Amino acid sequence: MKWISLVFLSVLFVATFGCDSDDDSSATTGTTTLAQGTKTAAGGSATVLATVSVAQEGTLVATVTWSGAPATLTAYFKHSGATNYGWVDSASPLTSTVNITAAEVAAGSSWTLYASPGANPVDVTYLITFTPN
Repeated sequence: MKWISLVFLSVLFVATFGCDSDDDSSATTGTTTLAQGTKTAAGGSATVLATVSVAQEGTLVATVTWSGAPATLTAYFKHSGATNYGWVDSASPLTSTVNITAAEVAAGSSWTLYASPGANPVDVTYLITFTPN
């Protein structure tokens, strides 16, 4: 009878208080800020705003804002120094989005955000976030 009472109390304790810890370091959900800042995008060429590392599938998003001229700006990511992703020509604020696949993860983890304002330099503010699948 003592054994049955002990099992019942154990089940009652777990059902009441749970057994989950506050350490959720293995979770893969939620959006994370990878980089943010302000930088002058040079006129006449693309300027590196930030390089981030992403080693899993998910959605990489950059939001770039500026005021005044130019009316539009080009922003995009380069993956591991080669291919352009998320190419956007837009007015402020612009959003460049990349859906990172298993193939891109296998090719490397380096993602560099570029901005090109055209002929004249402009101060831009950027925010890069990542949401895992």
